[in-house]
Amino acid sequence: MAEHLVLADADPEARNTLDHQNRVAPHPATGTTVTESVLRAGLEPMSWNMIRLVRG
Repeated sequence: MAEHLVLADADPEARNTLDHQNRVAPHPATGTTVTESVLRAGLEPMSWNMIRLVRG
């Protein structure tokens, strides 16, 4: 695995505003693994995830 980014916030109504432009922003996820060609990842509720894989 090369990268796992997540876009999420604990508050489902959270949004970016002029005063808080980075309230909701992509951040690195932890705990994502690839073992014997099996990807395992814990996904946050109501989130968008980007997992980038590379051939090894």
